[in-house]
Parts: sequence; structure tokens; C-alpha cells
Amino acid sequence: MKRRSFLAISAALVLAACGGVKDYADQGPGNMQLKLTSVDGGFMTSRNVFVDVWTGPKGPDMEYLGTRKFSESGDVIGLPTGRPLHLALAFEEAGWLGGNSGTDTIEVPMASIRPGQMWRITVAYDDIGFDWDLDRVR
Repeated sequence: MKRRSFLAISAALVLAACGGVKDYADQGPGNMQLKLTSVDGGFMTSRNVFVDVWTGPKGPDMEYLGTRKFSESGDVIGLPTGRPLHLALAFEEAGWLGGNSGTDTIEVPMASIRPGQMWRITVAYDDIGFDWDLDRVR
């Protein structure tokens, strides 16, 4: 029985390690700022925010380009220009030692970004949950 449990846990860890999430590699000059404000977890919780980048017309032919985690210090990524984009913001909150956890995802379709444009996604956490804004900076 212990061997069967060990094998099941080992298989789950291998699947998690080899999952379909890949790091997003910049597709050009920096044109999207990722900014966190007040998203810190507490003593018993952790909070993370990720952005998934997809390109192409909406539907089964969309191409997954990768995922980038928002960092406390902010980050600038290079999104592809001249192609329609679909961003997915994933808000993750996890309890300590296997407590409550959950992930909410919001799809953000965008028209093609033109060269020279700069955009900013700002994410915050307050007493009612995660909040986000998408702004064109220039």
C-alpha cells in the first residue's frame, strides 16, 4: 500500500514538473509593463499573479507563447507587434500547509500592438480580492 501511494505521488510530481507552462520569451522590444501594488500575502497565505500570452485569431488556432510571473520590482516584457493578442491574467492565492487555495483567470483580448506603443497592467489586492487595470502609457 505504501509503495502504491509513493508511486502515485511520484507520478503527480513528474506531471507537475513537465506541465505545459513555458516561460515567456520576449518577442521584441519592451512594450508592456507588469506592475504589482499591495499584493503581498500574509503570514499564512501567498499570492502570485501570472500573465499568459497567446497570439492569433481567437479560436483553436491561437498560439501559446508562454507565461510570465509578475515580480515585486515590476517587469517590462516585449509582446509581439502587428498581431492580435490574448492575455490571460491568473490570480493565485494559496494557504499555508495545504490550506485553502484558488486561482481566478481573466481573459484580456487586445488588438494588435503597434511599434512604439507602451502598455501597463497594474494588479492590486485589497479586502475584496484582486483588482487590475490595463492602460496605454504611450
